[in-house]
Parts: sequence; structure tokens; C-alpha cells
Amino acid sequence: RELSTAENLSSFGIGVTVPQDASADYLKDEEAVRREFARRTLANRTSPHAALALHAALLAGTVPVVIGDNAFDLLGLYASVVANGRLHWIPAGSSLLEPQDLLGRFDTSLRRIVPHPAGLLDVIQDAKRTGRMHVVVLEGFNRAPVEAYLLPILEAAAAGRRGDSSRAIPLASAAVLSSDDPYREASKVLWPPSVLLACIPAHGTATLPVPLDAWRRLTVIDADDRERPALPLPAEAPSGKPI
Repeated sequence: RELSTAENLSSFGIGVTVPQDASADYLKDEEAVRREFARRTLANRTSPHAALALHAALLAGTVPVVIGDNAFDLLGLYASVVANGRLHWIPAGSSLLEPQDLLGRFDTSLRRIVPHPAGLLDVIQDAKRTGRMHVVVLEGFNRAPVEAYLLPILEAAAAGRRGDSSRAIPLASAAVLSSDDPYREASKVLWPPSVLLACIPAHGTATLPVPLDAWRRLTVIDADDRERPALPLPAEAPSGKPI
């Protein structure tokens, strides 16, 4: 059974449903979500501050840029709590020049959309069909020109959260697609709000600067933030209120 957003995710402000399973009951409210973050970060020796900062950044509608040795582990932990483990890792190469390089390309000889092998187009279609939440991680996002390939995706994702269909990413004209193309409905990609995007930067000389227009939609999260004292569980907070 699918747990409705109204029942279990109203505090997220995201219109999605979460599959019912043995571990999904903690998603009943925000306090339970934060308690689960605390429990899992303690078990995995991960910063609870970083987990809550990541959660806040995504709720605010920004895309987190996660830095630190534990960046991928933090995102994996987050996906295990809010997306039932649906974490999708995509290594970003320097050849990315436009959104279609991540999503898919139109093949004129086949009259079909050929999806990118990383499977992002399939993730988007699944989210639109089922409402399930997914976490997509772009590792090394700054190896390619962000203003060319990623900024349109950031803008489409922001529009998707507002329910604005005007910023769909075109892959092909529906008029030229074969009638039996399984990706025919994806001729224009509307970014579903249940696909959460996160980035991990690359370091070294083979990287490019991230433009200001992109930083307006990004938030830096330090996954290795362990300097501050441990947070109490919500039930143990001195004020009696959730953290």
C-alpha cells in the first residue's frame, strides 16, 4: 500500500508517496523523520548536523552541493530515510554540454529517443508514474560547464516544484517520434518534484568554475561536520519539543 503524502509527508512540502514496507512507518511526521536521521547518523558515525542541513536545503527547494569525505555516505543515508534507498549515482564527465547529454538524444534513423545509460530518464518516468521519491547524485558536476548542461535542469526542477510546466526540457518533437517509442511521453521532460537532485564536486585542475546564476539554486553542505556536540533525539530535547 502507498502511504499518502497527507498522511506521512505533509511536513516535506513535496507531493510524493512513499511505499509501505517494514521501515516506512517512521515517515509519519517530521519529528519521526528527524529521530530517524539521528538514529542512523549515530549508527553510521555520520554528522547529524549535516543530515539535518541536507534535509533543510532540499525542503527549501535548493540543490545541495555536498563536500567532504563522507559526502556520498551522507546522501546514501538520506535516501534510505526518505526514498526507501532509491539512490542513483551519475558520474559527470567533461563532455556534458547540454541537458540532453544527461537525459537522452533523438536518433533520426530510429525515430526514437535513446536514453542516457545512467538511467536518469527512467528515474524521471518512474517518479511521474508512481510518485515515488528518488535521490539523484551528480558526482563531479563541475567537470563540465554547469551553465550549459546543469543550469537548465536546475531551472526545470524549480519550475516542477511550483507546478509550472513551461520549463520542460525538449528532447524531440513528438511529431517525429515513432508511435511505439517507449520514451514518447518524454519528448519534453517535466522535472517531477519527487526527484531530488544533489551534487558532489570534483577537485583538481580538470574542473570549471560554477557561475553565480547556478549558486543561487545551490547550497553547500559539509558532510564531515563533526565539530559540534551531538544533537539529542527529539524525545529527549530539554524543551520537550522536536529538534
